[in-house]
Amino acid sequence: MRPVMYRTAGPAELPSPSIWADCNRASIQDMGTGYWFHEDFLGGVVADTSVDGFQFFGTSATVAGTNAFGGIIQLGATGGTDNDEGYIAKEPFCETVLNSGNSWWFEVKMAPVTMSATDSGGVVGLGEAAFLVDDAIAVNCTDLITESFVGFRWLDVDTDSIDAIYQLDAGAEVSILADVTEATALGDDAAALTSGLFHKYGMRFDGKETLFTYVDGVEVAQTKMTTAFPLGVDLGLIIGCKTGDTAAQSMYVAWGRGAYEINS
Repeated sequence: MRPVMYRTAGPAELPSPSIWADCNRASIQDMGTGYWFHEDFLGGVVADTSVDGFQFFGTSATVAGTNAFGGIIQLGATGGTDNDEGYIAKEPFCETVLNSGNSWWFEVKMAPVTMSATDSGGVVGLGEAAFLVDDAIAVNCTDLITESFVGFRWLDVDTDSIDAIYQLDAGAEVSILADVTEATALGDDAAALTSGLFHKYGMRFDGKETLFTYVDGVEVAQTKMTTAFPLGVDLGLIIGCKTGDTAAQSMYVAWGRGAYEINS
């Protein structure tokens, strides 16, 4: 048995202790002080129909189990027509209130499977209810829709890198860190967003005023909240991808985890 060293990145295949060290899962689950989920797709996937524990939606959306160890799904769209897309999502479970003591966390392990040189996009993060819909990634993958969101995305303009961003409903997108998988903090482990290459993408809010961003369990950014951040907005997890042409697009998702702890 490998010991868990908290505040470290941890094994590549598992959730990152550096993100989850201060998440009091026992209190959340046993005392009802918030919400917790961990979905690893060990069963419960009906091909192109449903994913246990998630909403499944999109135009010509596809999903299938892969029979891989630990449970991995392939999520995407057929690409039969322009702007086909596939998403899974959790209903809103957390919000950001400065200096409330209420903290949230999320982390997803995923890998793109197919990416065209143009007209493809993907998203992993927290969005308000109006973001958890078809066309969360806008037409031809040039942008996200203008609803509240915080997390990671790649777009048509740069399909081989993924950026950490946040945006407020009807507000401008704010960059946290561009090309996160090439972040200096990752050192020799950095790699471009590559088809079939898994990375873990996560964030946590400390209940005060700071957002921490992680890739593969390594902290790559700290961000002080501003009024441009979606404060006081209910947010849920969304994962998905889209094609802006007639080429099929998909991604592997190994697991998704999220939590919200209420301390106020």
